[in-house]
Parts: sequence; structure tokens; C-alpha cells
Amino acid sequence: MTSGPSTSADDRHPPSATLDGDGPAATHAALTAEIAELKLELWSARDAAIGAIANAGTLRARNAELEGTIHALRVEVGRLAHVEQSITFRIGNTVVKPLKAARRLAR
Repeated sequence: MTSGPSTSADDRHPPSATLDGDGPAATHAALTAEIAELKLELWSARDAAIGAIANAGTLRARNAELEGTIHALRVEVGRLAHVEQSITFRIGNTVVKPLKAARRLAR
């Protein structure tokens, strides 16, 4: 139940408003004008729906692209974690750390 004013076609243009005494011609003209307004509203709503669908498709594509990027970064993090655990990396790091410290002291 809505407490606000209704916006149906009957409430906007009650039949008594179109019968100004000019007869069927005035009624026909008023109804033709109302039909034209309703067509424009319908076309605007249709265009908005089409735009929303296109926007949703764009967002789905962007989401898929970001999921691919996340997957690639997780794979790379896994590789780096594996490298850090390798013996070669640990030996090289053990040798290089004192050299880096000596280079900093030499500055």
C-alpha cells in the first residue's frame, strides 16, 4: 500500500478533463497526446534498460580480467615463495648480505 499520490494514467488525465464540451475530437486529441507521451516514456525506459545491460556486460568483462590478474599474481607469489626456500637463494643471500652492509658502510 502506498501512501503517496498515484501516478497511473487515469489519475494524470481523468476522463472529465478531456471532455471539455468539444466532443470526441478533443477526447481523441487528448488521448493521442497521452499516447505520444507514454511512448516516449517507454522508449526512454527501454534505452535505459539497454544501457544497463551493456554496462553490466562491461563490468563482467572487467571482473573476469581482474580475476585473471589475481590468479597470475598468486602464481607469481607461489614461485617467489618457492625461490626463497631454495638452497641456492639462501646461500646467495648469505653471501650478499655482508657485502651489502660493507657497501653501505663505505658510503
